[in-house]
Amino acid sequence: MTDRETILRLLPLYILAAALPVSLSVASTCTGLVLVAAIIVAVRERSRAAWPPRAVLLALTALVAVYLVSVLAAPPAPRHWHKFGEELWIKLMLVAIPVLVGGRVRHLPRLIGVTLVAGGVASLFGIWQHFSGIDPLRGGRSLMTEWGHNSAAAFFGHHLSWGGQLLILILMLAAWLLFTSWRRARLWLVLLLALHGLALAWSYARSPLLGVAVGFVVLVLLLRGRRRLLGAALLVVPALASLALPEMRLHLERLTWMHRHETRLNLWESSLEGIAARPLTGWGPGNFDVMMAGHEVSGYYEVRAHSHNDLLMHGVNAGLPGILAAVALLVAVCWVLFRAWRRGGSRAWLAAGALAVQAGITMAGMFQVYQTDDEVEMLLYVVLGLALAAAGNCQETTGVRHWAGSRSAQPVGPETTPLREDE
Repeated sequence: MTDRETILRLLPLYILAAALPVSLSVASTCTGLVLVAAIIVAVRERSRAAWPPRAVLLALTALVAVYLVSVLAAPPAPRHWHKFGEELWIKLMLVAIPVLVGGRVRHLPRLIGVTLVAGGVASLFGIWQHFSGIDPLRGGRSLMTEWGHNSAAAFFGHHLSWGGQLLILILMLAAWLLFTSWRRARLWLVLLLALHGLALAWSYARSPLLGVAVGFVVLVLLLRGRRRLLGAALLVVPALASLALPEMRLHLERLTWMHRHETRLNLWESSLEGIAARPLTGWGPGNFDVMMAGHEVSGYYEVRAHSHNDLLMHGVNAGLPGILAAVALLVAVCWVLFRAWRRGGSRAWLAAGALAVQAGITMAGMFQVYQTDDEVEMLLYVVLGLALAAAGNCQETTGVRHWAGSRSAQPVGPETTPLREDE
């Protein structure tokens, strides 16, 4: 395949990478194009297609099946088929991106780099929002909070959505910086990391801050020697510096004000009541309001849109099987990425970064619902899909064709040759 054909094949993925931090509508359109392109490639290449490992495919299939049962069993609550699609279609990036990329692994760092740079543009806009206090994209609405500081949201409508994206961008930047060779060319990574860090601090999104901390812990554990100290410094020094800001100290102090958590605690308790009422099938996606109508615990509610917890939301949607299937998918993806990191190679940093991202989002998802936040979920599964594509092409050390351990894997020996990067 020529370079021109490769670019045409990956063009929707490049546009998607650029659009993710700045335009949900463009990113959604390109996600659909990536899915269509992956289907065409899978049909044309058939047995040569770079399918993910069986564990990921089985876990994803189980999640789809469980949600399908939850929709069919939803009555007397409504059957929201569009919500079924909304909950699952983005997760198909775990399969579509590896199939579409195939052996063209030299494009993977470029795709991540495009997203990081586009995120830098969004971070600059978010920082400007913080100091100006207005959102020109939404009629000039004020970004002033009740505490007197401006909470930036960049190109999105909510600071938590922007904070979730920054969590992913920061951890991928840190992995690229910490797990690759140190050269002057890496200065752009340092500058972007500082830019995204400031944008996250001035978004005042606390759950993503916690997620970044957990993700950095994962990176530090994966690092060795002096780089482990550098990774710890990248976490500790900015955290201590941020405490010099009075508004940041107040923001963190609010974590100890229990009355500020009343809505979240009530939503958790209501969700547990709803899961207990329908433990096997849940209420079906899109029926959180129906569940709340019958199982809402008394108390104060600032919002009633979701469970404020990813796992509880899976439980409300699809019962205990939904929680188990979601955890199984998380474990399967993390296991594949961990094995890829252990194998090493020039792109092992992608696996390390994706592991940190998954850990950070999982922790942040204990206090928010990022699985229904398209801005965050889309970026998450694109990053995971790119990391899985890299994991399946670690030829420097594994010596196998396509996915290590898969049925189509072919050991490289006297009678076989490894795939070229653009074959």
